[in-house]
Amino acid sequence: MAIESFNSYFIPHQIQQDEIAFTAARNHVNTCIISFIVATFYAQLYYFLGFPEAILAIVICEVLILASLFILKYSSRLDVAIQVMVFAITAALVWLIYHLGGIKSPILYWLILPGFIATFIGGARSGVIWCGITILTALFFYGLYIFSYPLDIAPITKDWLLKLVSFSGLGMLLVALVYVYEADKSSSINKLKQLAYRDGLTKLPNRPAYDQMLENAIYAANAELNSFALIFIDIDNFRRINDLFGEMYGNILLQEIVRRIKAALGNVDTIARVGGDQFKIIIDPLLNNKAVKDIVETLIARLKQPYSINNGELNITASIGMVIYTPRKMQEKYIDRYVELALLKAKETGGDTYQFYTAALATEEASRMEIERSLPNAISNNELELHFQPIFDAKSPKKIAGMEALLRWHSKTLGDVPPKIFIPIAEKIGLITDLGNWVLREACEKYMQLIKAGTLQEHIILTINISPVQLHQNAFFETLTQVINQTGIKTQQFEFELTETAIISSETDLVDVLLKLRNMGICTVIDDFGSGNTSLSYLTSLPVTGLKIDKVFLDKMLTTTVSADVVEAIINLAHKIKLKVVAEGVESSKQLDFLVSLNCDLVQGFYLSRPLPEAELKKFLSRPHT
Repeated sequence: MAIESFNSYFIPHQIQQDEIAFTAARNHVNTCIISFIVATFYAQLYYFLGFPEAILAIVICEVLILASLFILKYSSRLDVAIQVMVFAITAALVWLIYHLGGIKSPILYWLILPGFIATFIGGARSGVIWCGITILTALFFYGLYIFSYPLDIAPITKDWLLKLVSFSGLGMLLVALVYVYEADKSSSINKLKQLAYRDGLTKLPNRPAYDQMLENAIYAANAELNSFALIFIDIDNFRRINDLFGEMYGNILLQEIVRRIKAALGNVDTIARVGGDQFKIIIDPLLNNKAVKDIVETLIARLKQPYSINNGELNITASIGMVIYTPRKMQEKYIDRYVELALLKAKETGGDTYQFYTAALATEEASRMEIERSLPNAISNNELELHFQPIFDAKSPKKIAGMEALLRWHSKTLGDVPPKIFIPIAEKIGLITDLGNWVLREACEKYMQLIKAGTLQEHIILTINISPVQLHQNAFFETLTQVINQTGIKTQQFEFELTETAIISSETDLVDVLLKLRNMGICTVIDDFGSGNTSLSYLTSLPVTGLKIDKVFLDKMLTTTVSADVVEAIINLAHKIKLKVVAEGVESSKQLDFLVSLNCDLVQGFYLSRPLPEAELKKFLSRPHT
């Protein structure tokens, strides 16, 4: 503890931040301490042997060694401090050797010390220099001996004692230096291990450490036939918190989250930070499933309590996945994948909840993987088809005002796969742009074929769903222009639908794209309005022409006053800012009548017409719609 205090006092803060420089500086300070102790002992020894003049040389040496420490402290020049210290030891040794018999001096062998210390502290280059200097010094004394140069040899009363103490002392000193070096190396290795296996921010075990913890838990469970629980915590929308408040406040929040997790669990050794806002916990041994459930519910409750951040309160939620590992009943190599599936399911349900891994999730994952494998071939295998759902004038429900192109996938191996399943997967595997371009081209071609055949009137607007990923592609506008030129469709004859969530997630860049579309004469409608957090006042800054009310509000507007009031408010406020309103998901005459009474502009739903394949659409359009 005292040595650590010396290190903290003499080693400047900036050197302590550099692990390599700090190691060298610490070796320097430790060597100075050992040198002080040894020098004091030999000063007393020389006084006892009747050579008091040696004390002066030793004191001067100690002063220089002390000076090297203050050079390190106040100038941070570690290289200079090392050279001063080695010079002091060398000079003292040369003086003593000269006065103790030169080549026959019992301390001549101490000349190996400066080179050893220089290598130990300053590295190989410094060691070579001082080894060269000490070799030249030894040759100098050898030359004096050859030429019989008379030396002023000090009278030593007990020469045998000096020889004994000198040889044994040199050995002990070298052992002490080697011990300090090895102890320091061991300390450095432990620190490196901490850096390698500990998270710097939270001081929790990191991902590599977690992998080892999990391997140990599996081994113990298999050996003892015990079960353990693996819990995966993911903080909902943490990236948005970082974007709003900055990384510094995000880090503070993470530290508080860790504190709450520890408080809920107690056993901090089972917690690891495996991602930016992700933590995994091993509960071993497992008491029972109810105990795990109670722990998780406690975690969710603690994490939901308000956080003080940036002079305000912040509420966050977490999604948690769990899996119970039971020997001989589960493949150990998939346990991490199982808990990830459980977490994904919890997040799919909206977050702020937990989910146990079940066999049903495994079946669902297998199906998802088969979709991922088959979807890239859907276009080349001609498995895609467009259905069109008519959109009607709310005041004249038989009058068609537009039609929405909806993608369908008829897989040869999987059968009909719903869009709500394969569209998110297409986004995940990077296929959404190819699908989106196919829909854009195919929809415009079918639309123009109907126009040219006289089946469809030109005032009917084609609505095409588009992904923000597709809009951000560099080649999007080039592709769009090619489709317009090749199909002959006018920009006033079609519009794009973009989900509210997409607009929120990429606000600035997307606004620029929407402005460019508007300048081309192409309108944009916000789909699923009300599912996100966009305010109607914010819509005034967006270059959009309309919005679609989320079906959730229509489902409840006849049974709950709140939903009815929300629908009415959306329609009234949208009209005030010159936006048209489409109500999707109309499934009854009562819903239609209520929407008409609220002056909704357009309606769409199964009550009026389901999505139709091309052949059925032609028959539908051939009927009178007035």
